[in-house]
Amino acid sequence: MRSGRPWGALKGDDPARHDLARYMRGLVDHSELTLKAIGRHCGCSDTTVSKQLAGEDLPPWKFVAAVVQACTPGQRQQTDRERVARQLWQRAVNSGRPAPPPAEPILTDAHTRLVRAQEETIATQRRLIEVTDELSTARRQMLDSVQVEHRSSQAIMVLQVVLIRLSGLIVHLTAERNRYLDQVADYQLELDQTHRKLSDAERERDRAKGQIGQAKQERERASALTEVLHDKITWLEEHIRQLGVSPPDPGESDVVIQGLRSSTAEEILIDTTAGLDRLQRLLDAHEEDLAELESATVNDARLSREAAQDRLASLLNDISLHSPSAPGTNADTRNSGGADDDKWRLVAECVRQQLDAKRVVLWLHAEPQEAPRGLIAGSPLPPRTCHDDLGDDVILLPPDTQVRYIRFLDADKETADALAARDAQEVLVALLRGATTSLGVLEVHDRISGASFDATHINFLGTVASRVSTVMDNRQLMARLRHDAYHDPLTGLLNRPGFREAVSEPMLRAETAVVLRIDLELPSPAANDLGQSWSDQVVVIAGRRLRDELGRGVPLARFEGGAFAVLLLDAQAERAQQVAEHLRAALAAPYPADQLSIEVNVVMGWATTTNGESNEHDPDTLLKRADIAVRATTVGGPVATHQRPSASASDSRDELENASRIVPSSARPRSKAGLEFGVLGPLQVIADGRLVQLGRRGMRGLLAMLVVEANRLVPIDQIVNALWTDTPPATARTIVHGYVSRLRRVLEEADPSGSATICTTPTGYQLAVDPWRLDLHRARQLVASSRGKPAAIRAGLLREALGLWRGPVLADVPGDPMTSDLEELRLSALEERMEAELELGRHLELVGELRGLRTEYPFRERLIAQSMRALYRSGQRADALEVYQRFQRRAVEELGIDPGPQLRSLHEQMLRDDPTLS
Repeated sequence: MRSGRPWGALKGDDPARHDLARYMRGLVDHSELTLKAIGRHCGCSDTTVSKQLAGEDLPPWKFVAAVVQACTPGQRQQTDRERVARQLWQRAVNSGRPAPPPAEPILTDAHTRLVRAQEETIATQRRLIEVTDELSTARRQMLDSVQVEHRSSQAIMVLQVVLIRLSGLIVHLTAERNRYLDQVADYQLELDQTHRKLSDAERERDRAKGQIGQAKQERERASALTEVLHDKITWLEEHIRQLGVSPPDPGESDVVIQGLRSSTAEEILIDTTAGLDRLQRLLDAHEEDLAELESATVNDARLSREAAQDRLASLLNDISLHSPSAPGTNADTRNSGGADDDKWRLVAECVRQQLDAKRVVLWLHAEPQEAPRGLIAGSPLPPRTCHDDLGDDVILLPPDTQVRYIRFLDADKETADALAARDAQEVLVALLRGATTSLGVLEVHDRISGASFDATHINFLGTVASRVSTVMDNRQLMARLRHDAYHDPLTGLLNRPGFREAVSEPMLRAETAVVLRIDLELPSPAANDLGQSWSDQVVVIAGRRLRDELGRGVPLARFEGGAFAVLLLDAQAERAQQVAEHLRAALAAPYPADQLSIEVNVVMGWATTTNGESNEHDPDTLLKRADIAVRATTVGGPVATHQRPSASASDSRDELENASRIVPSSARPRSKAGLEFGVLGPLQVIADGRLVQLGRRGMRGLLAMLVVEANRLVPIDQIVNALWTDTPPATARTIVHGYVSRLRRVLEEADPSGSATICTTPTGYQLAVDPWRLDLHRARQLVASSRGKPAAIRAGLLREALGLWRGPVLADVPGDPMTSDLEELRLSALEERMEAELELGRHLELVGELRGLRTEYPFRERLIAQSMRALYRSGQRADALEVYQRFQRRAVEELGIDPGPQLRSLHEQMLRDDPTLS
């Protein structure tokens, strides 16, 4: 019992009081308090508490409530216990009263049940409120977890990019480390050779010292012999004098004897000793020269190896930086591979010189499924070697390691036959591995010195193979990216940049060039019924027909929609009319699409130039003229040609008019019937000169996105995110589908001919419309056409483009449907117009306009520079310098940056009154 005191038996005979006492005792038993602590809480002693809980007397309600409060820690549990204790206490009170009339207990019980039901209802409502709060908290936690998950996924993507870059860096550092290790191994080998040479020189020196010692001994023996002979000669001379005989005079017969006497053994010994001393001095004097000669030989060898390695690295860098050939008509990969064969042969020659090898063969794959081509450095392969089928060559099999060392002595029969076919005794084989495929094999045959290959040669070849593989893999990747950039993904034909790149050089070599433009006009009823996929099928079939008719040698490109372009040169250009009619007949045949037969209208036009027209002999000019010819051709009518207008260089007005006819500006002929869309201002749709009512804001926002992205697919998720900046409703996609249906009805009612249709795809929607019906497209074309023109023409075209703006872009459309690019287009056109006006000398007229623009866009440095030049050339030098000072202070205070280098240079020129500013 936790109270610390055993309970006695219950007293009295009232069961209601016993129930109350048992309940109170249970509360005390399950609490952590003693009777004294409970007594202190109730304001009495522990004896009084024990007596009140004996069950004989009815305790007051204040005492019961105090005990419940003391034994209950929580507020909610305390309320429940007080309610139960109140009921038990009420029963004990009622048990001691006289019995009420029969009807009274029924009313009391009903009232009690009613009160109890009300209390339970209140408790249930409280619990419901708590559950609702818990659900709200859980929902907020779920939203927080979703946001955290989104941020985590973004962080993971960033980390993946960082890991990829780190992996590339690690690979590069590993290659550099291997190269340094190879250099250290080479230096160690050279040091060992130098030590061996020094040891040989020391042995030669010791041998020379031994010979000198032997010569000294011979000299001592010769000296002793000389003394004996001298004594004998002296004795003979004394005897001759005693006999009185004079020594004979030297005669002819005594010359030899006299000579012999002059060359006595002592003299010979002296000469020998002197010669030996001179030899010793010569050795001592040339000892340092010998060491220097050996050191110079070692340095020359090291420098030669470093030069070879630098040359190899330079060749690989040159090959890596060399861009693939321009996109052609049939075999780009083969052409680009053949153009680099000389450089790859130089790489093989560097490897051969570095390894002192007899031959190096570099097998390169043009395509993974094609047989490799062999590039040889050194002695040629034997003529009996067959390389028609290299798949069965055991030497070219992928090695187990990075470099495989094959020797004739250790090889099996099949490998020995392969070595004999190569006329080689030892071969090093390194596989050139790309990221996904095999790129080729590098073979090294025998050493010229006859020595065997060692670990240094194997490590060097492994490093070279790794670097060559990296260069080849990067070139193949660049070739694929270039192919994707210059080819249309739908038809596989050249796109506009690819066509321009492919035809530039052939046009310069040709005498006559014709650019033939072809447009397929798809009928609107079929587009409404079949959607976008069938038009893609028609374009693919049309591209296939054109390629079959023209052949592989003629440049053919597909632009946007059903637009194609063909280049005809010289002989073909002379019969352009016949070629165009022939192609028209091929394209006019019905097109099968989804079990239907569809006929399309074919519109053609071309532009011709000759080599003497230097200004017109470029792809861009011919394409523009061919575009004009296509637009001038009636649908289904004859083929049109655009002749170059004759412009007078002396008349700028005629030049402006001719240029306006040549460039594709907003003056392109458009049918008066149909819809025109305007986004350069409030959104508007015009049908036959009247505005079309577009309905609610959601429909306007959807149409604005489709017009800005005209003829391009807009994903439905992008539409939902743009229309609802906050959390979109669960029925967002259904609402978008409803908007599309209502927009279709509005456009069909405004223009039954179907000049603009909304096409549905599984992933989104697309507005199919002629781009020239959009003010946005016309503005872009005018800005693009102004580039490279004289100042007067450029200013006129830019004024026309800026005149298409009717106010802020899509000012009445909710959200931000990609309007920042359009605003930047307007500002760029405005700056270009100001530049053209300044070139025309209209400085004073522009001062006020530039002042307003400077106030509206205070941080556009080009506008600031133009305003400064206009003020300076108008004679207001102080005002121009003040404009710079105000801009500099504001940029530092608000952005924390200084003016750009061009603006600073202009300020310095004004400070020193540079005459070039006048």
